[in-house]
Amino acid sequence: QVHDELLLEAPPEEVERASALLKEAMEGADDLGALGVKLAAEVRTGDSWLACK
Repeated sequence: QVHDELLLEAPPEEVERASALLKEAMEGADDLGALGVKLAAEVRTGDSWLACK
């Protein structure tokens, strides 16, 4: 984790699935509504962290 970013690795054939699961988990982190706001997550993929900026 870097500040408000996460950096993950996945095999190329799993990138799309991993991205979808990550987005769903991050946006559903407040399912109980304790924060009172809707959480939004942006997922980017690339060969390096720089490529995702």
